[in-house]
Amino acid sequence: MRDPKVWKKDDTYYMIQGARTKNDVGQALIFESSDKINWHFRSRVESEKPFGYMWECPDYFETDGIKILSSSVQGLEGKEWADRNVYQSGYFLVDGDILDSYKLSPYHLWDYGFDYYAPQSFEAEDGRRIHISWMGMPDCEEYTNPTIKDGWQHCFTFPREVFIKDGKVCQKPVRELDAKKQQLQDVQNELTQSGCPVYEVNVDGIKENHFQAVLSDKLILDYENGRFQMHFTTKSKTSVSAGRSLRYAEVGTLENVKILADTSSVEVFVNDGEFVFSTRYYPNDYKIVVHSPSAHITFDKIQ
Repeated sequence: MRDPKVWKKDDTYYMIQGARTKNDVGQALIFESSDKINWHFRSRVESEKPFGYMWECPDYFETDGIKILSSSVQGLEGKEWADRNVYQSGYFLVDGDILDSYKLSPYHLWDYGFDYYAPQSFEAEDGRRIHISWMGMPDCEEYTNPTIKDGWQHCFTFPREVFIKDGKVCQKPVRELDAKKQQLQDVQNELTQSGCPVYEVNVDGIKENHFQAVLSDKLILDYENGRFQMHFTTKSKTSVSAGRSLRYAEVGTLENVKILADTSSVEVFVNDGEFVFSTRYYPNDYKIVVHSPSAHITFDKIQ
């Protein structure tokens, strides 16, 4: 067992922990307590069929009336996961009472990019559900980070609000970032901006899925054959990508894209955050070029 998360309901405290059975099947265990000191086993949460060998960093919460069990699952194999990260971070929708009688939905990814793991959430004072994740990937041999030579690597994502739109779980950067923005451009069709490492770009009104953004000449975001893609022009471990190559999600119709960039990170929110892509990147200069005919494009510097 590992990674306990505690919440309170009525007069009882509950703790969920990730677990791995002796037969290498992932699941979650729930304990309960009246004083946060003495804990007793309450229930076991598992999928109908074995799903990975370990459910790390579990989190359980409700938002907008939807019950969500989040977990970072290790050991997923097969064609569906061949082009994904070594470990996945996603969630199950919970139908019923997770403490007694429930049914879990299929597993959905929180993030389709390269660097996202072990998200945890909390409820803000105004009721928003906010979560934040480790922007890295453990046990990964495919790619790396050049800061290792300086004695550190990885960071956190920007905090995200989790919300429900048209029955779908979506994410967006916390609204507190708005106070840090200074708009530099408001254009149609195309945008080019250089010299600003921390920024947000919004592309709205995308027509016929026509969209492409190129960051620092090396990181490309585009839509092709029903897929939204995040890919680097080179996967050399000494390049901007530090070994990263391609990640994608099946997206029916592309409506809007939000790009949130920091000095060495990029987070992309597609269709109001129904799909999200996160990656580290290490450019020599900061430039973004966006092309989307008929779309409305804004560029905000964040300071």
